[in-house]
Amino acid sequence: MREDKTQLVKYAMQYGLLFGIYWLISFALTITRMQILVVISNWLTLGIPFLAYWFTIQYRKKALDNQIGVFHAWQFGMMLYFYASLIISIPEYLYFQYVISPNDFILQFLQTVQPVSKEVESMKTMLSENTITPISATIQSIFTIIFLGIILSIPVAFIAKKKKIGIFTDNSNKHA
Repeated sequence: MREDKTQLVKYAMQYGLLFGIYWLISFALTITRMQILVVISNWLTLGIPFLAYWFTIQYRKKALDNQIGVFHAWQFGMMLYFYASLIISIPEYLYFQYVISPNDFILQFLQTVQPVSKEVESMKTMLSENTITPISATIQSIFTIIFLGIILSIPVAFIAKKKKIGIFTDNSNKHA
């Protein structure tokens, strides 16, 4: 029996909006100069896979009669990250275009990290040549989020899966 994927895009868009807002809050806290807010942002970033898991479970419960396969859950996770990347890309672009150049943002980050290798110094030199534009930084951010979604959705899909097999379920040894 095939899984019903008619609700996949609808729920991925809805939860992707919320996921993007969550990521946007984390981004907004990152760009502040207050150390405590940057620490909170780091904790929010660590919570991203857990939030993706929660959204996958909510999708499974609301749209799929509490049954989802690994591949279906992985598809949902990838789409979730995709829509979130679209949500966060607009404010990121505006930030990079009108507030700070991507080069300055990255240089500020590198200055907070002690120069530990020649690679950091070469990156500073490259960035000082103004090679990154706001649109290229935004596109790179979108692809980074999508790539993270592809990778992080794999373990989430295996953990969130739940299918009926006869009178048993994957997550229970009880009889129906």
